[in-house]
Amino acid sequence: MLYGWTSPPRPAAPRPAPPPVPALPKITTKKHEPSPSLKSTKSQPEEDAWTQFKKLTEKTNIAVKTTEEKLKELSISSAAQDIKDESYIAQIGLQYRVQQEISGHIGTRNGKSGKRIKPQNERKSSLDATPAEQSNMDKAAEELAKKMAALRPELQDYDPFVVKSAKEFVEEAKNRAATEAVATEVQDDLNRKSASSTPTQEGGSPSSSRPAGFEDEFQVEDDAMSTSSPLYDEDDSQELTEFPAKFVGEGWNLMIRYPIKKKIMGDRYWKTCFVKLLENMLQIYASRSDQKPILEILLQATYSLSDTTLQAYDIYGKIHTVKLQYVLYKEKVGIRPGQISRLVEGHITKYGLPLEHSAQCTILLKFGSLNAIELSTFVTTIEDVLFKCVAKRDTVPLYKQDEIQIHCYDEYSAYVDKNNLLIDQKARVRLFCLAFVSGSPYLEIGLNDRRRQGKEIVRRKDILPMYTERWIRFENVEFHNTVDTTTFESEHVIKFSPPDGCFFEVMRFRVRPPKNREKPLSVKCLMKIAGSKIEIRITAMAAAQAEKSKGGKYSKRQVPCEDIQIRFPIPEAWIYLFREERHWGVGSVHAKVRRPGKVKNLKDRLMGAVQNVEDSLIEAAIGDAKYEHVYRALVWRIPRLPEKHHGAYKEHLLRCRFELSSFDLMPEAFLPTCDVEFTMPLAMISNTVVRSVSVEQHDDSDRVEKFVRYVAKCSYKFEIDYIQCSDLDMDTIMDQTFVNPKFSDAGIPHLHKPAFNPNEINDLHGGYGIDFTDTEMGKARPEDKNVDSSSDEEEEKNKMPIIQIDMKNYGY
Repeated sequence: MLYGWTSPPRPAAPRPAPPPVPALPKITTKKHEPSPSLKSTKSQPEEDAWTQFKKLTEKTNIAVKTTEEKLKELSISSAAQDIKDESYIAQIGLQYRVQQEISGHIGTRNGKSGKRIKPQNERKSSLDATPAEQSNMDKAAEELAKKMAALRPELQDYDPFVVKSAKEFVEEAKNRAATEAVATEVQDDLNRKSASSTPTQEGGSPSSSRPAGFEDEFQVEDDAMSTSSPLYDEDDSQELTEFPAKFVGEGWNLMIRYPIKKKIMGDRYWKTCFVKLLENMLQIYASRSDQKPILEILLQATYSLSDTTLQAYDIYGKIHTVKLQYVLYKEKVGIRPGQISRLVEGHITKYGLPLEHSAQCTILLKFGSLNAIELSTFVTTIEDVLFKCVAKRDTVPLYKQDEIQIHCYDEYSAYVDKNNLLIDQKARVRLFCLAFVSGSPYLEIGLNDRRRQGKEIVRRKDILPMYTERWIRFENVEFHNTVDTTTFESEHVIKFSPPDGCFFEVMRFRVRPPKNREKPLSVKCLMKIAGSKIEIRITAMAAAQAEKSKGGKYSKRQVPCEDIQIRFPIPEAWIYLFREERHWGVGSVHAKVRRPGKVKNLKDRLMGAVQNVEDSLIEAAIGDAKYEHVYRALVWRIPRLPEKHHGAYKEHLLRCRFELSSFDLMPEAFLPTCDVEFTMPLAMISNTVVRSVSVEQHDDSDRVEKFVRYVAKCSYKFEIDYIQCSDLDMDTIMDQTFVNPKFSDAGIPHLHKPAFNPNEINDLHGGYGIDFTDTEMGKARPEDKNVDSSSDEEEEKNKMPIIQIDMKNYGY
């Protein structure tokens, strides 16, 4: 290479042309079109409305067709068909598979062109592991899987290498959704609060007068506190027997209070009579043999019978009485408990003064009897006659305050054996009505008849606060003549026109109570006999009932048993043991109240430590007990069980101990049963509920006051368990005579025997009588046989004994 010499420039190597720049998308800008108001009418002529309608219909048809086609495609092909691997590993390795497919497509394309491009970012293959290292890795993976399963229970049965089908996934999702829906519904029911419920106007009163806690959205919840017993017996194969039994006799031997009308200066007394019933005519005779009655009374629908009560008869006892009366109601100024709340709310401004319908009773006759059974049959027969008496609404009265009263009475009778098992039971329901409504309206009463379930059409204002979703079955239904029977057969609603101011029986029907229901009051009667020592033990226990509480929920509620009367029969030879002489006659020995348990008062503790408690004849834990001769029984009266602020299932004991003397007799047989009677303030036997009371064809039905009263009258017969034991203080379980029968002959003392034989005394003394001779009895003497007399043909009659007194040396 020479200095200063420069070679000419070489031509540059040809370079590949740059790739063409992709054409940018054309951006078209819409010109601002003037508003239709600014457009000229010449450029765009107005379209006809019909053409516009046709265009709209075409567009809608096209949209509908495209939607239908899309739905068909979706129904044929679903996302489940595109899923190839539903496992967890498939979701994790999805990105790697996509990249692998893309690289495969690129390799096939380059293979065709003859070029091979190395994949970028190619990772190095992992080192090969030894068998020991692989086993360690597998063990670590198993331990990790176990830890994850322990932390999450839903992963216990999870296997990542098991591939499930789409159907299994869908079924699992459906089941999971169903369980979650059920759980949410249960939680909503528990947390339900009907704050938005509107009140049911009771008798036209404002919403604030509704009872607190009343809920319109009533639902029966299957919780642990609800009752599981059925409402009625499903088995109706056997026919119902008559309850109460019909009277078949000729009449009743009763007593009548005489004179009938009470006088100020006169005294009244009980006069024996014989009562007959001829259709609707009540006939009263002086004796059974009389041909003509001394008094006749025509029974009418406005008459009624009072409740049977006890009244003083003489110094020794009492008598059962009942009144036949005529009741007239008058509207006058007065305050009753139900109107106090209305006065506060301003009702006094509308009516001026509070009003009430007071009863004025006119007593027609007063009957009495020393036999309770005979008087009860008389009462039931008269009530059957009054139920069938024809009554009509003849007058059109006008009241300032309209009122309707519905009375629902349950009558129940049962027989229970020694093991506290129910042997027989009978029940019926009676519905009474007392209405004071203006004009000539109709009343419609809706009951919880199961045939009416789902067919109720009632206005909201006619629904009563105490309604329920329980439905019962009616049998042997009987109606008063005022009830429309065709309406009841078609709509199962009691529709009638009530007589004005008349307390009458609307209907009566029979029910079948279930046999496995818990008794509201359980009584155990026991008599222990240990030689000449006698002990009577009676235990009473009230059960809890399941009822609707505030908020529409069910809970165990204490429905009390009231006016409880337990009658334990006493043999006639032991009656004098329960009687004591008093200043004004003879009275019964009363029980002393002694509650078992710990003495909490300090004074009572000190007195008990110093003084010994005297043994009394009768001891009762609650109530009062004494012998009542009218029942020939020891009567234990309890006003209420369970007591206020006390719980249920608490036993109360009555104990009576006495010892027979050598002159007391031991009866050969005892009466088998103990009678128990009580009432309950709800229809607990039949579960009858008055759901609605409607007033039709009335000027202002919203202002009618409506009241419903429920009473259950129960009567039980409990069998008495008579036990002969060795000692009264020893428990029956600990007594060897019951554990081992071998000790029965040696352990039990002999039965009490009196010091004399009453049959021998009767044979010797003729029943402690005085023997008179024939002459003293006034029979014919031998010397008087020849005397002619017109009385020879007459029958010989026993005359009173003639005692001849010598008047000598008496100074007369």
